[in-house]
Amino acid sequence: MNMTPDIPVTYNRLKYTCRGQGLEGYGHRFVADLTPHLPTLFKNGKVKKGETNRRQQYEPNWWKAQCTFRGLSEKGKLPELQDRLRKGPNVMLPELVELEKRVNSEWMVKDEALRLQEEREAEIQYQKEVDEATDILKKAFHDEKSGSDIIRIKNRWSEVWDAAESLKLTCAAFRSPHRVYWKDYDCLVVGRSKASVDTELAILRKEFNDDVEAKEREEEAKEKEKEAERDATARAVAIMSEKGGMWDVTGTWKISCPEIDRQYNTERKDMALQIYRINTQTSSQMFAKFDFAIIEGWFRFEGSAMSKASRKKKGALIGQKLKRIDYEYEHESDTDSDEEEINEAFYLSPNDRPSTKQPTFNYRWRGRETGEGEIEVGSDKNSTSITFSGQGGAKLSGTIECEYVQGCKFTGVKMEMGDPREASRVKIEEEWRELNERAYDRECTRRWGGW
Repeated sequence: MNMTPDIPVTYNRLKYTCRGQGLEGYGHRFVADLTPHLPTLFKNGKVKKGETNRRQQYEPNWWKAQCTFRGLSEKGKLPELQDRLRKGPNVMLPELVELEKRVNSEWMVKDEALRLQEEREAEIQYQKEVDEATDILKKAFHDEKSGSDIIRIKNRWSEVWDAAESLKLTCAAFRSPHRVYWKDYDCLVVGRSKASVDTELAILRKEFNDDVEAKEREEEAKEKEKEAERDATARAVAIMSEKGGMWDVTGTWKISCPEIDRQYNTERKDMALQIYRINTQTSSQMFAKFDFAIIEGWFRFEGSAMSKASRKKKGALIGQKLKRIDYEYEHESDTDSDEEEINEAFYLSPNDRPSTKQPTFNYRWRGRETGEGEIEVGSDKNSTSITFSGQGGAKLSGTIECEYVQGCKFTGVKMEMGDPREASRVKIEEEWRELNERAYDRECTRRWGGW
């Protein structure tokens, strides 16, 4: 279907276009109420970045368009445009309103003419295809003694159906009961009589069912073979992970999360967790890179060798520091030193390792929507936990709180041992900073021009 082209118009040396639904300037439509879109300000006139950046972001041309529709200058930087719009009218210029009505009507007339022309052309083409299908059927059934009694046709169903009816032949469609990826069974069956067509449909159903059952048996055998290989690998890794009562949980983990699969239909996507540990003589860090199909990022573990009371006190202290950083961030203070102070919580003692006595570790996470999506701001304010279990601690279960799935439980099986050399190459402090609120603001500025 051909699209009716936009109608270009000019007003006050500014170019607009119309496609039947109003004028567009700089590629955008007029919006009357800008209150939900303009930055929220403090009493001193400064932008509340934390609140403002969580709104939908618009490119600079969107703001320029809103200015031109109101008769305001579209020159200057983004804050200047927004300041003009805050003080300006919330209605379109009367001259543009009249221009919009005229050009809308003009576009509608052109669109209707194009639609009628396409309908006429489609009717002519369809009749041509029906005539061709009629010739094919005539040749197939021309001789009742030596000609075909039944044929299958995969393409051009509508045309063949109409041709069959015009020749007084019986026609029926066969469609697979469910989608089959490896073979196309759908076809149109045309015959001299209903009995011959019904017989052919029965043959088709049997062919289909036999093929599906054979494919299912083949896939089931392959899956069992894969499961056996995975189980053997997991058992071998579990044995290697057990060292003198302490567990080496670093390495590659296969993750399962039924809730994400259920809500986002991600069964075909692999979920993974890669746990690292960096040790020095006096301290240690344990962290992990995760990919849970819809969200990805980093975990940082806080350890487990402390009582419930001290863990609660420590969590509260970190939460207070995070709140203070948010407050100071809103007032544009430098928070690098505070983030360094919080990072101290992620330093463990060298002996603080998962074991049968200490299977549960708290962690915080930062991340973004999978595939360079938006950063999940504030995800690290609350800690959750992962519990290791089984031989060598090679199984795990945990919970992650995020915007997309609340209280999301996941489990994991360790499939590969960790490599200390790989861990030493990970710059976790840099990875962590690249997912904080300042990084979120930088991305907004890069994508949309900032505030």
